[in-house]
Amino acid sequence: MGLAILGGLVLLFLTISAMCQCWGIYSETAPIRVANFEKPKSGDFVFLLYSTVEIEAHTLLVFKRYSSDDIETVVALVEVIERNSKGQYQTRSIWTSPALLRDLGISRSVLKDLIVASSISTSTIAQAKDQLFSGASS
Repeated sequence: MGLAILGGLVLLFLTISAMCQCWGIYSETAPIRVANFEKPKSGDFVFLLYSTVEIEAHTLLVFKRYSSDDIETVVALVEVIERNSKGQYQTRSIWTSPALLRDLGISRSVLKDLIVASSISTSTIAQAKDQLFSGASS
C-alpha cells in the first residue's frame, strides 16, 4: 500500500514537472520570429522567419517593436515568398521604416526585439502606401 502511494506521488510529480517545463518553453516561444535578414545588392530586404505555424506564400505580415516609451509601432510590412530548404520562411520587404533600416545597419541584435503579427490594420497599409508613393514622387 505504501509503495503504491509513493509510486502515485512520483508519477504526479513527474507529470506536473513535465507540464511546467513544457509551458515554460511554449510561453517563451513566439509563433513567428525573425531569424535573420539580408540586403541584396539590388532589391529589397529579405527577412528570414522561423515559425511554429504554417504560413502560406503571399501572406502579408507586419513587424512591430516597442519604442523607448513602451509604445508599440509598426516598423515593416513584408510578404512571405516561400519556405526554404532550412525550414525558414523567406519574405520580401514591401515597406520598412527608416528607423528600422538605420538600426539594422548598426546591429543585428534589433531582430530579437521585433514582434511579427499576421493581422494588418488598414492604417498600417495606408501608412505604407503613403510612404511608398511619397518616396516615388521625390
